[in-house]
Amino acid sequence: MKKYFFFLHILLIFLFAGCKNIPSNLSVAEELLKTKPDSALKLLQNIHPESLKNESNKALYGLLLYKAFEKNNEIINSDSLINFSMNYYDKENEEHELAICYYYKARFLRKSQQFDNATSYYIVALDILKQSDDFYYIAKIYSDLGDICSIQNNYNESLLKYQMALNYFQIANDSTQVSYTHVNIGRVNRFLKNSNEALKNYRKAIYETKDSMLYGSALQEIGINYFDTKEFDSAEFYLKKSLNFPFVGTNNAIRCSFLGDVYYEKCLYDSAVYYTKQALKYPTTYFLQRECYRILVNTEYMRGNVEVMGKYLLKYQEYVDSIHTLESQTKAIVLEDLHNKTDEACKAKKDLIINTSILILLVLIISYLAYFYYKSTLLKKDKIQKITDKLHSKQAFLSQHLTKGLSEAKLMHTNLRIKVSEKERSILDKKIYEKKLHLYNWEAFESEMNKAFNNIISLLQEKYPTLTKREMTWCCLQLLEVPNKDRIMLLNSTQEAIYKMKQRIAKKMNLKQTKDLDLFLLDLTSKNI
Repeated sequence: MKKYFFFLHILLIFLFAGCKNIPSNLSVAEELLKTKPDSALKLLQNIHPESLKNESNKALYGLLLYKAFEKNNEIINSDSLINFSMNYYDKENEEHELAICYYYKARFLRKSQQFDNATSYYIVALDILKQSDDFYYIAKIYSDLGDICSIQNNYNESLLKYQMALNYFQIANDSTQVSYTHVNIGRVNRFLKNSNEALKNYRKAIYETKDSMLYGSALQEIGINYFDTKEFDSAEFYLKKSLNFPFVGTNNAIRCSFLGDVYYEKCLYDSAVYYTKQALKYPTTYFLQRECYRILVNTEYMRGNVEVMGKYLLKYQEYVDSIHTLESQTKAIVLEDLHNKTDEACKAKKDLIINTSILILLVLIISYLAYFYYKSTLLKKDKIQKITDKLHSKQAFLSQHLTKGLSEAKLMHTNLRIKVSEKERSILDKKIYEKKLHLYNWEAFESEMNKAFNNIISLLQEKYPTLTKREMTWCCLQLLEVPNKDRIMLLNSTQEAIYKMKQRIAKKMNLKQTKDLDLFLLDLTSKNI
């Protein structure tokens, strides 16, 4: 019976997909993401983006693919698809989908260790999502910000971010993510040497979860916490227990290497060697490999196996050197630059006498030519200044003419405006603006604004092609000093939407702060002479 309802559900998805012009495989994948993310990922990976005929389907495909990768704990190594989706939803002003795209863009940047850029995208996404009830993504953003703060050693700020994440995961009723957050909070407390508090967090995670992978991670962290406090029997118990649970990434290598370290501290050298060698069989990092060979070197030394210890010591030094090379790449470039500059300095000394005599001759020739160039360009400069002054004057005249015309038109209808209702007054004001500015005839409006503000529309289209017509209209209304309530009326918008539009315009113009936009627009019109 359950299978019957499942197939009926899938059939309904196909039917609704046809009504919305969304390919059926995309709709099925979107539905499968809720219960069977692995099946959704396989389905999405069999779709060729080139086969999707319109931009909305391509944007949806990119967003669904990133969701599927995240739910399956897999890493995507390219941001081209999410960039396309982000640009599409920005253009279509679909803010919720845009915020989710910002979230996945930020995750990609975080994986690339571009923490500043990632944080910027997280904050913008959070501003949008706070207006909705999408508590899951709000919580995920706070959790990721907590990760970044922890990496940057801002542990107190990290705890605050994780606490916010915990609150929103609880509101979203996501018990698994609540438990993961307890583990994260515990890890930060361990970094802060609050081992007792860390244990409380880990045990909360264990009591609240049924997820075997998370359970193993919590046991692993408890074991490491006991290792840090030199309670090696307890560390051994929990680390060995964690080996019975599934893992992702380098977790099993971490468990085995710490277990090897525990047995070394307990002078059980055979077990120390066994588990350390086991760690080297799993996915690992240079840092973990270095620690493993440190344990093996120390263990063989204690056992008196000098020859074997020497072999491990070479491997230990190899990974020490690899890490040193990795950490000092920038310093190596600096040294190389200094070396090149030293060579250039030596060569310059050898050629100093010849170059000095040539330089003196060139200075005399250039000085002679500069005198005549100065006299000829002085006249040209005066002519250019006169032309510039005329253009500025023309711009000011046209701009003032438009602004004055709007004010006079409103004054002429003052009596009529007093008698009519607010709605009728709004309609009347719209007619006045339309008559003076041609707001609803783009070609006429563009021509009028270009005359008034030194080709402002043409300049915006050339320098910032992602700006929409509504956004360029807002820019012109700003330059005309149209009151904000009139802008809301003319753009059929709200106070909040107008403010968000201003934020988007500032971002597209690469401005650090929204408040810089007004002065930037004025500067833009004055420079385009």
